[in-house]
Amino acid sequence: MPNYKGHLLGGAAFYILLLAGFSLYYYPLSTVVPWFLATLAGALFPDIDIKSKGQQFFYKLFFVAIALCALYKAFMLAIFLSLFAFLPLLCKHRGIFHNIWFLLLLVVGFSELLIFLAPTYRLIIIYNSFFFMLGIISHLWLDLGLKRMLRMK
Repeated sequence: MPNYKGHLLGGAAFYILLLAGFSLYYYPLSTVVPWFLATLAGALFPDIDIKSKGQQFFYKLFFVAIALCALYKAFMLAIFLSLFAFLPLLCKHRGIFHNIWFLLLLVVGFSELLIFLAPTYRLIIIYNSFFFMLGIISHLWLDLGLKRMLRMK
């Protein structure tokens, strides 16, 4: 059960291992850095359901996102984000936010919503979502181990 620093290190290790596997390709820094940040954010995300550094980070991010939605008159998205921000407060720790299938569905669903709203950025959204999910997998692996991480319930 690592703390947030352990999860960040685990996320960084997963990222480096994956990128090393693709070392035949050159990726510009403007691509590699957002992927790395998405992986680190994903490594903290499952602990959004407890008082943690990850929760503090994501609630600050929610606040900025909701404010931007209001500024750009995207009220439906602002309402969705506001409602989603309450979900972790209603869940027990290591509940749905430690279920890989729920998180995969959440990431894919949110990615589809973003692609619908900003189709021009489709590939960027897909890649960043992939690396966010990589961070989530690193978190769950460190907390639960591979066998418990993949359980169906």
